[in-house]
Amino acid sequence: MDRKRVVLPLLGVRSGRGRPPKPRATPVRATRRRATTTWCATQPPADPSCRTSDERHELDLRQVFATCCEGLYDRMRVVNYVRQQAAHGCDVQTQQLLPPHDLKWKQDAYLRPFMEDDPLLMELDSLFPDDDAEEWAMQETDWKQAALDAQEECQRLREELAEAGRILGLDEEIDPKGTQQTLEMQPIPSNVREQTGPQESTGRTMHLPTQVVKTKCRFNTKVDVEYFASYSDMAIHREMLGDRPRTLAYQTAIEGNSECCMQDARVMDIGCGTGILSLMAARAGAANVVAIDASTAMAEATMANAKENGYDEKIEVINEQVEKIDGLPKDMACVDVIVSEWMGYGLLFESMLDDVMTARDLWLKPGGAVLPDVASLHVAGAGPQAGKDWFWKDVYGFKMSSMGNRAHAGALHRASVEVVNPAHLITDACAFHTIDVALDEKDKLEFSAPFQIERLPKEEGRGGREKVYSCHHPLECHVLVLWFEAHFTARFCRERPVTLSTSPLAEPTHWAQVALTLAHPVLLTDDVVGIQGTITFSKNRENRRSVDIVVKYAGVRRDGSTSEQHTQLFDI
Repeated sequence: MDRKRVVLPLLGVRSGRGRPPKPRATPVRATRRRATTTWCATQPPADPSCRTSDERHELDLRQVFATCCEGLYDRMRVVNYVRQQAAHGCDVQTQQLLPPHDLKWKQDAYLRPFMEDDPLLMELDSLFPDDDAEEWAMQETDWKQAALDAQEECQRLREELAEAGRILGLDEEIDPKGTQQTLEMQPIPSNVREQTGPQESTGRTMHLPTQVVKTKCRFNTKVDVEYFASYSDMAIHREMLGDRPRTLAYQTAIEGNSECCMQDARVMDIGCGTGILSLMAARAGAANVVAIDASTAMAEATMANAKENGYDEKIEVINEQVEKIDGLPKDMACVDVIVSEWMGYGLLFESMLDDVMTARDLWLKPGGAVLPDVASLHVAGAGPQAGKDWFWKDVYGFKMSSMGNRAHAGALHRASVEVVNPAHLITDACAFHTIDVALDEKDKLEFSAPFQIERLPKEEGRGGREKVYSCHHPLECHVLVLWFEAHFTARFCRERPVTLSTSPLAEPTHWAQVALTLAHPVLLTDDVVGIQGTITFSKNRENRRSVDIVVKYAGVRRDGSTSEQHTQLFDI
């Protein structure tokens, strides 16, 4: 197939909708074979319907993709839009999908496949690899004029931005290569405050008569870009909202303490996501809610959700990182309450608590509430069943020890997120670190803390399930299991204090537990009755949102002496 120019046949389109196809769900060879019934090239095809489509419609998808599609999702939108138009008898040509025409296909509604099991969608990556786009573009002579037009438009935008800076009294120069700013012209609803760099302390936002020059949220590192981009995936938010212990704990803390905490309060929601906590605060009686999210997609989602539920007058959305916010809307000097679901795996993965503490120091009034206000980390020991290699010992009656050995080797250096069966715990639990979110400083987020855990008595089981010592090595501790609890204490939630626990003994959450596999399992006997050591949390120096965990551990004898100490480093 000549891939320099591919056209989409518009005849015989089947209506119907289905779930978005999973990338590579079908073998490449199979999709290529099926695609020949739907695609045709510029040379005369054997199928008369494809020839007719080529001659009548002149739809060159490669030109559309290379000209104005930023990625796979845009390509999917184009295909689905063309499918829909064809089904309604509309003759779509290439130029109709390009500027200066209205790019109706940009709407997110066209992410939903129009044709069920559409083979074109399944093969977009292989038929249109990104590395071919530049080569193809160089062969199109009419792009030279388009490039000149783009340069003129870019210069016009820079001049408008410079003028806006002069209006606001900004001295910041515009990056000549545009590497620090991404510009787009579009109407912005008045209740979305887009931060445009350093501003006066009044926190005012520039509004042009019909359009706003919008500078998208700037990120310090590639890590931040990838982190905030990941939260534009709706599946993540579906998982979090579907986590009942998590969401109900926040609902109880917010709406169950409406009188003492929320009534007429100014509330800040950090990392608002879908805006669920902002909506709860508004419903609980908050006077104003400032919802903050650095993900543009989620800031827009919060705004839409607030409007749909009738709270758009109360909820103001800021699309920016917390540390770069220069002023609050509605002339607010401070807020009364900060609420945030900042916890990550092992509590501190993602480092979002740093942002909460930054906002607390900048915007929370003296004595203001932080929800949750206390967080604690816990550890317990588990038997070999909690290890990464246990599953491979019996796979439907087959032994797969080589797979188990590979899994075990990786687990010695990388913490794993697992739902640990409480019946596999063989020691009691120890709370080894506590953070007062309302009072502690950021240096408390990197720490080294002692722990000591003791083996459970033989007759004691966990959760009413199988006996804890029924396995082959009943008292050998192979895994240290970490979890956290977030506390909404009576300090701020006097009406209904609540604790969100991610313990193996509690109802499972999407955080599960963090399992640290020991290179040297500790055999607990009548003489060796426990394990003691230290656990150190520190930020990874290459990825500030990751956490390095160092564990030092040794068996503890009845007389207080210890066995040989071992040290392991894990990343999460």
